[in-house]
Amino acid sequence: MQQFLSGFLGRKRALTSIEITHLFLNVQTNSIGKALVTGFTQISQMKK
Repeated sequence: MQQFLSGFLGRKRALTSIEITHLFLNVQTNSIGKALVTGFTQISQMKK
């Protein structure tokens, strides 16, 4: 446990596979959200 928390106190540690997976899924979620907001923005600008 002490080694896992060492990144906060000084020495940096490598990311775990679970952390890398979470980062990847967050990037995908943000990308989908951005595409959705862009689509809604384009539709809402229509006069009809």
